[in-house]
Amino acid sequence: ISGTSMSCPHVAGRAYVLDTSLRVYLLDTGLR
Repeated sequence: ISGTSMSCPHVAGRAYVLDTSLRVYLLDTGLR
């Protein structure tokens, strides 16, 4: 996984942002 992150940092960053956004969305909908 670390090798893929080094070779494609933009892909890893995008996946991280999407994962974080999904977690926040689920938490937000869960609180509501």
